This record gives sequence, structure tokens and C-alpha cells, in this order.
Amino acid sequence: MESNDINKTSIDVTENETIDTVIDTTQSGTVEEAAESMQKVAQDVKEGATPDASEKQDKMFITKLNDIFVKISGAAAAVIMAAITLAVGYQVFGRVVLRNTPSWTEELARMMTIWLVGFGASIGFRRGEHMGVTFVVDRFPKKVQNIVNIGVQALIMFYLVTFLKVGIDYVKVNRGQITPILRVEYNYFTIVILVCVVFMVFYALENLLKSIRSLKNGSVEEDNDDTKFREILDPAEAARLEEEELLKNAKNEAEAAEILSTIRGDNK
Repeated sequence: MESNDINKTSIDVTENETIDTVIDTTQSGTVEEAAESMQKVAQDVKEGATPDASEKQDKMFITKLNDIFVKISGAAAAVIMAAITLAVGYQVFGRVVLRNTPSWTEELARMMTIWLVGFGASIGFRRGEHMGVTFVVDRFPKKVQNIVNIGVQALIMFYLVTFLKVGIDYVKVNRGQITPILRVEYNYFTIVILVCVVFMVFYALENLLKSIRSLKNGSVEEDNDDTKFREILDPAEAARLEEEELLKNAKNEAEAAEILSTIRGDNK
């Protein structure tokens, strides 16, 4: 009966709104209250009051700029990877079929790999995919995490600016030097160091500004006074967090209501 009532009130809303609304009713609410909350959320969506719209309006200029940098880097990396594949493929063809290995392909592939690694490293930095040890910081409250991240991003920017200065000196030293086979300047290949470091400076600045904004205005995900610590020490808190995690995986309000009914039935 409860499931049918939920299905009657099923309305197409965003996943995040569904999750937040149902989680608000997990402590003392009922399935009917969850359905009523979903109707209110759906009304807000129809009126245009959606989190996604506000996020787009609040998007920083540097974030938009960095999105462009990432697209440029990704496109360049794809083109370079294709060029390396063609160069190495022709080298193998020349060695096996023509019995005459072209010498320029190896040097070209080696130099283009420098560009590929540079663009790949900058993209990985923007996406936060470089290796990092965060298991200790992740246990801190959100406010402490933001403070730590501000310090980390400031140190990264200091390192990148220092590295940029060293890179400029390196380019100056190599001015006029040419490669032995292709007979082109080394700087055509090493200049990627400067380009990608500049990109990463902007990425680090974006992370820094986001952490400062989050610290100033309050994070969307409040830490609730050391939630992760209480997850370890308090079994009841751990059960509540597990319930929230299950609800986050729900695809719609009907499935969320079914999860609630199952959990509460097991508790009884």
C-alpha cells in the first residue's frame, strides 16, 4: 500500500534533490512524509529553483578558463598520441617491409612523448588524479580539511612558480641548440614544460579559491562535529551513515521508500 502511494507521487526530479529530501526524513519521518517532501521538491524544480542552476551562476571565471585549458590539453594530447602511433608504425613498417629503418621517426616519437606527458600531467592535476596520501586528512572535519587544502595548494603554487622560473632559464640555455636528426631547436619540444606548468598554476589557484570560498561560506556537506570519528566510535552513528549511503544509491523516490521500509522492518 505504501509503495503504491509513493508511485502515485513519483515525479522526475534530479538525483541529488531526491537523495537530500529522503535523507531528511530518515530520522523521524515516514514513507508518506517522504512522498510529501518529494512533491515539494518537484514544485521547486518546476519553478526553476534547482541547485544546478545556482551552481552554474556561481561558477568562477577561473573555473571556466581552466575548463578551456583542459579541453585544449585533451585535444592536443589526442593529436600527439595519434602522431606518435603513426611515427612508430611507420618505423616498424620501414624496418620489416622496406628493410630501411627511418631514423627520424624515433627522435620525433621521443620528442612528442615529452609533449604528451606534459599535457597528461596537467590534466591529471586538474582532475586530482595524481597520487596522494589523504587517509589521515579525510578523517578530519570538513573545516579542517579546507584549511589543510589551502596550505597544500599554496605550497603547490609556490613550487610551480619556482619550477616555472627554472623552466624559463632552461629554455634560454637551450636557445639555438638543434636536434641531431630532425635539425630543429630543442625548445620546440621543451617549451611544453612552461605551457603545462602555467596551466597547473591556474588549476592550483582554482583549488585554492574554492577552498577559501568553502571555508568562508560553509561547505555544502557539513562535517557535523567529526562525523567520521563518531562513525568509528559510535555503532548507532555508523548505522545511520550506512542508511544514508544506501539511500544515496537509490535511483528514485520509490526505490528510496522501499529501502526505508526494508531497513525499518529489519530493525523491528
